[in-house]
Amino acid sequence: MMAAMQKTSRGLAARLSTLREQAIVRKFARYFLVGGACALIDIALFWAVWQASGLRYGAFAFAFVFSTGANYYLSVRYVFVRAGRSREQAVFLVYVASAIGVAINLAVFSTLMELFGIHPVLAKIAGIGVGFGWNFASRYFWIFRR
Repeated sequence: MMAAMQKTSRGLAARLSTLREQAIVRKFARYFLVGGACALIDIALFWAVWQASGLRYGAFAFAFVFSTGANYYLSVRYVFVRAGRSREQAVFLVYVASAIGVAINLAVFSTLMELFGIHPVLAKIAGIGVGFGWNFASRYFWIFRR
């Protein structure tokens, strides 16, 4: 009888673990779509402001602020649930996490553009790609954890 209960509890633990893994994969897939849409917003705004003003870093900052707001809105609408935090707290934490993400993004952008002569739009795309992992992890494990 005891062996049967242990086997059942191990089976239950394995099923729960599988469900958690499936949940993170589903959220990652949704966030990939949201992040992709926001990356397109970020790149398009960066390019438009850069072309209009000639200011690469000003365009970078403007595009970051706008695309981060879009990311918050789309993330809470389609990916994450604001569990246990007010909207104001969640927005604040998204901008904090995104500031870290933008530091990663900016480091890649600047390095590729300034040291290696990569075109600014390609450097921007590379920076977004590198920062994506941090952005998802910070939202999943910290800001919107359940």
